Amino acid sequence: MIKDKSKKLGELLLERGLIDSKQLEKALDLQKISTARLGSLLTKIKAISEVELLSFLSLYFDCPYFDLRGFHAQPDVLATIPSEVARKYRILPIAIEEPKEGAAELVVGTNDPTNLDAMYQASRASGYNVNLRVVSDHEMAAALLRHYSPDARPEIMALAQQIQGLEAEVMAELLGLLAEKGIVDIDLLFKRLRADSDQRYVPEAGKDQS
Repeated sequence: MIKDKSKKLGELLLERGLIDSKQLEKALDLQKISTARLGSLLTKIKAISEVELLSFLSLYFDCPYFDLRGFHAQPDVLATIPSEVARKYRILPIAIEEPKEGAAELVVGTNDPTNLDAMYQASRASGYNVNLRVVSDHEMAAALLRHYSPDARPEIMALAQQIQGLEAEVMAELLGLLAEKGIVDIDLLFKRLRADSDQRYVPEAGKDQS
């Protein structure tokens, strides 16, 4: 059962000894120059692992974990939340549950159950009461791109997830634009990263790699 949904994620993790004050301060400083959520930044600086973070969120907020890998929402479910709302608040409609008694509920994936505004916007946009599921940050980025960018190429999403330092969604959109302009040969870049996933490759703007 949810104990206190008004507290912020950093405060909750600090209270339970899952992170220390210096780690929280570092993540908050990074958040000032980043669009990433606090949980994502804490995992990136290795203050807490993603498994630990998801386990905590799931238990504390009584929200089951939902695996978004390979998941595709039904069109009628996806239509309940507009693209701009889903992208802005990093939420994804998963299913519509219709219990034997009571009103139907919209199951929504989120990587931050403490974001009350996101849940309000999901309910407002869809007209449903919201039932949360906890999802991982990088899976959410890929799922948003997969569902709300119909022209996105699968290899671009896969490539983006291998590049450190940028959100997968942002990197995928950037690579897609570069490929459309003929600046980057995505197929060649993807092959190189698959051959050596630990090495970073920086595309040379304006160079024909075909």
